[in-house]
Amino acid sequence: MKCDITQGKKDKVNIPSNTIFVKNLPTDTTVDEIRNIFSQYGPITDVRLLNDRDTGEFKRCLYIDFADLGSSKKAFESTHSLRNNQFIIDYAIPKDVAIIGGGGRGGRGGRGGFRGGRGRW
Repeated sequence: MKCDITQGKKDKVNIPSNTIFVKNLPTDTTVDEIRNIFSQYGPITDVRLLNDRDTGEFKRCLYIDFADLGSSKKAFESTHSLRNNQFIIDYAIPKDVAIIGGGGRGGRGGRGGFRGGRGRW
């Protein structure tokens, strides 16, 4: 057996984006509270609370979309808390960026074979 020591999230590279991801929020957080806290950095176009698909409970994290990159950078560099919960802020991963190591096994392939054809045609 081989064991490697990881560095954790310290080596993570944050790619700046107009959207930030905020977690460690109180369970009773409202969109208005978030807008009041983060609107000082620039115009906010959307705030999306994340809820559990099964229970509908607030997952204590959300996305904030800013109108421009400069506003999101200011918010990213800030520190905030709400009802004794220190926010953890990160940039959201853009949807068009591929995540290395993710995804499934792929489809069944093309004509004439289970995982790809045999090159008949």
